[in-house]
Amino acid sequence: MRARFAVGTSGLGDEERRALEQEQPQHGDLLLLPGVRDAYQNLTAKVLAMLAWLDEHVAFEFVLKADDDSFARLDAVLAELRANDPARRRRLSPRLLLRPWPCPARGPLAREYLRAWHSEDVSLGAWLAPVDLQQEHDPRFDIEYKSRGCNNQYLVTHKQSLEDMLEKHRTLTHKGRLCKRKVQLRLSYVYDWSASPSQCCQRKEGIP
Repeated sequence: MRARFAVGTSGLGDEERRALEQEQPQHGDLLLLPGVRDAYQNLTAKVLAMLAWLDEHVAFEFVLKADDDSFARLDAVLAELRANDPARRRRLSPRLLLRPWPCPARGPLAREYLRAWHSEDVSLGAWLAPVDLQQEHDPRFDIEYKSRGCNNQYLVTHKQSLEDMLEKHRTLTHKGRLCKRKVQLRLSYVYDWSASPSQCCQRKEGIP
């Protein structure tokens, strides 16, 4: 299992570059992308460059893409994937990719002709739309625009502060569970693919 924090280095000053170069030997977990300026409006280009690097340098089976304010239970995600039958592995959660897949970043022509939207999530979804994979909405991925709270079943929790992450890590390490205490800020839902977009997401009790 490898973790990488992608950082676009184009346009950085000398001091910022030196700081990254000094940090890299400590953990070896930085993916430095010299062709990308790291800015919100460049997220789609950054994701494409990240996928191109992965395809060229890593013989991966699964890829989890997450924002840096997400707390991911990588051990639990991997255990879930390993436990499932091969047919179910062809179904995807919103941030989960797996091989075999036709990498959208493969080759210079592919990158040149891919249409890029402002949102990197929209772009990635469009690039993978032709792939024969069934999308699956798993409510254990707490990845809405703000977190629904804390549930010990969560695999990924978005919109976490540094303090939130440290607390979750400490609780996992010392007590073997994710949450110091269970918190539900909003009800969850399971996406209904057969319903219209306005009716797809009915929030209900009893869903993590």
